[in-house]
Amino acid sequence: MRLVDEKGKLFGLVNIIDFIVVLMIVLVAAGVLYKTNTSATNTVNKDIEVVVRVQNMYPTVVDSLKVGDKLVAANGYVNATISNIEVIPAAYIIDKPDGTASLTDHPFRKDLMVTVSANVAIVGPNISLGGQELKVEKQYILKTKLVEANGFISSIEVK
Repeated sequence: MRLVDEKGKLFGLVNIIDFIVVLMIVLVAAGVLYKTNTSATNTVNKDIEVVVRVQNMYPTVVDSLKVGDKLVAANGYVNATISNIEVIPAAYIIDKPDGTASLTDHPFRKDLMVTVSANVAIVGPNISLGGQELKVEKQYILKTKLVEANGFISSIEVK
């Protein structure tokens, strides 16, 4: 018995083109079922606290950030608020007349340690907030109604 006969039928029963089309439909349906079932089971909602380090900010930016400000992403508010702001003098290097360098505090710029409290959906090993993936030392854009500043994540605490 031949695999494909003279009429183009597989094992003399079904047309080879029809068999390929049905096989493709079954494979696509299986892929969709697999993808929808695995992503739903790995999602967990958790409260987190993220500390974002923002460096060399002008006093106007420091004054514009307030505890209780909601974070913004994709032209809308996300489920995250600023719970603490620690202001630290920004460090900078000055050259001394003798040619050596000295590390000192900047006269008016400040560094900020901003704590953000949020409820996020953790999908598998990934934590994201406002469409940004959260990893320690990864860049994070801290955006509120009045301020947008680039910072780096110092710590993440999942509660």
